[in-house]
Amino acid sequence: MQRLNAVLVQPNPKTGDFRSNLEAVKRLCAAAGRADLIIVPCGSIEGGTGHASLGWPDIRNDRDRVLASAAALASEGTAAVFYIGEDGPRCRLLTPSGTEDRRWPFVFSAGGLSFGGENDDCDVVLDAVRLIRAQERRTEIEGRIVLAAGIAGGQDSEVFAGDTRVQSADGVVCSLPPWTEGALAVSIECRDGAVRMTEFRRVLSGIEPVCADERYEALRAAVRDYVAKNRIAGCVLGLSGGIDSALVASLARDAVGADRVRVIKLPSRFTSALSNDAADDLARRQGLRIDTLSIEPLFKTAVEVLAPVYEGRPWDLAEENIQARLRGMLLMGIANKFGLLLLCTSNKAEAAMGYGTLYGDITGGFAPLIDLWKEDVVALCRARNASESDPDVIPEEIITREPSAELREDQKDSDSLPPYPIIARVVEHVSAGRTLAELPADIEPALARRIVTQLLQNGFKRAQSIPGPVITATPLSAYAAWGINRAKPEWD
Repeated sequence: MQRLNAVLVQPNPKTGDFRSNLEAVKRLCAAAGRADLIIVPCGSIEGGTGHASLGWPDIRNDRDRVLASAAALASEGTAAVFYIGEDGPRCRLLTPSGTEDRRWPFVFSAGGLSFGGENDDCDVVLDAVRLIRAQERRTEIEGRIVLAAGIAGGQDSEVFAGDTRVQSADGVVCSLPPWTEGALAVSIECRDGAVRMTEFRRVLSGIEPVCADERYEALRAAVRDYVAKNRIAGCVLGLSGGIDSALVASLARDAVGADRVRVIKLPSRFTSALSNDAADDLARRQGLRIDTLSIEPLFKTAVEVLAPVYEGRPWDLAEENIQARLRGMLLMGIANKFGLLLLCTSNKAEAAMGYGTLYGDITGGFAPLIDLWKEDVVALCRARNASESDPDVIPEEIITREPSAELREDQKDSDSLPPYPIIARVVEHVSAGRTLAELPADIEPALARRIVTQLLQNGFKRAQSIPGPVITATPLSAYAAWGINRAKPEWD
């Protein structure tokens, strides 16, 4: 009988911070205990989005020097496997006798630790698993145990699940929670050609999920790590009393804590009492500091200053955009003064249709909802409210009320936009490469053409978009350059 004690590391690295990332790996390994084999997934040292920078020799050499110092992990018979991926999947094996680069998975079989082979009993398969785990590749296993490890946490616009697990032919045997760092220690026995796991132990980060919907936890991790890895003091956002800002406030509070989040009401002559009351209610439920800064004095001054230029012209979109930009100016003033990250509250449908004001509501440093359709926003609000430990943090009246920018009297989003569900269906349809002639019969062709026209014509706004986490296979960044010239398509 042979036994393998392995540690699978699931770190949350910071892009480019090689030395600190290695120290985090060492800390997780020490907490996991003695091992024959340590598995460190791709991206653990350079960071999940750091591969491109390795094309610069100075950076690559710095990374390699840090990897060389990782030999301390390979002591007393331990083998440390670092997966690196800047030039195709390969791994670096650190052992007390030296370092080797290999392009095949490591195998533990009756003959011990070796490489390759189709008939061995235990494969160690590594993959940096990103986004939602439902998209993971299925590994065909027959009489084997697969050890899989990946990095976790937010990396710029990407968010990694981790998906570190031990899997047998019968399914997952044990795993780590997604979206946060940890380590998994396992003991595997090989006896008479049969391989089985005999015990395991988890090293956890202490970050507990607050929502059963993994999309919420992914976005929470994205906000948390964007703030932490950029050394930002906290978050600020405008709280309108609408559903988008309500969800962003909840994500921020769950990500960094209520004491590091400020929410600002920015009422105007068009702000309803319902909006003000709903914003106050949400802040109370979540324990958030809320301030009120009326934009009315600034708006009056702006209109007076522009009056000679605007003379003879009726109220239109220009006056609406002035209000949005005044709000953006005040929010950025607070963000700058207190070292906070301004969170943009735009959702995917608004970004697709260009329904927003550049440097107004389209301003800030991070946009948590930029890859969520409106229906997804509603679903995540309801999922967050269903939390057993911290329920009902978003008032029901916010979730059910009709959306409005409140930039003119009795304004509703439906005055300017097609129905949100139809926007999502049409954009997803064309993103899959299908033509408008192939649309489902229940979508009016004229409405679909209108949606695609707006998608194309508002590429100039998406080209200036605020970064945000990508959690679907069809992010709007894929259309960033579409329609920059604002040409109107010629429909047949």
